[in-house]
Amino acid sequence: MAGRWRKTGIAATAAVVITVGSLAVANREKIPYLPHAAKFCFSQLFTHQAPYERMVDEEFAKAGMTEYARLGKAIIWVENHFWIPNMRVKNPDGTFDYGLGGLNSKTLKDLKEIHGLKIDPLKPRDNILGMVNHLRRLETRFERNNGWARLPMREKERRLAAAYHTGVVKPAERLGPEGRAYALKVSNTIIRRYL
Repeated sequence: MAGRWRKTGIAATAAVVITVGSLAVANREKIPYLPHAAKFCFSQLFTHQAPYERMVDEEFAKAGMTEYARLGKAIIWVENHFWIPNMRVKNPDGTFDYGLGGLNSKTLKDLKEIHGLKIDPLKPRDNILGMVNHLRRLETRFERNNGWARLPMREKERRLAAAYHTGVVKPAERLGPEGRAYALKVSNTIIRRYL
């Protein structure tokens, strides 16, 4: 009996996903957020993030930042649910966000010019490497504040997430609603998926 209900549930979920996906394709100009809903449904139905999560663990370990691996995974989950490794999204200011970690074109330019890091942001491992280096750079800037070492890990993650999204190294409370909202999304993702 349980097996029958399970099959029925899977079939119903698949039908919903196909319907939402079809509507997303048909109405992408009229309803800009529908494709995101469809993408989320597909990512829930077909969990394919495991190889990328392993890459995140590996790259953070190589950089000696193992404690921030869950932050990296949560950022990728918030940016695109591990769904589109070669994503390219245009922002209102004319810049682009690339790949799994949604690396901004300005950030990529800084990583290349200042740190000599040459990466292809549309390749998953390169994108994760860029994210690791960007988070390390942000942490170094935060460490200039004498109180950074004494902060609990959850607060460090919150501040790094806000800085990752806005590019501004300040406590999340002083970043305005966008930075705070992003930090909250990342924190909640860590709690739900990675604790």
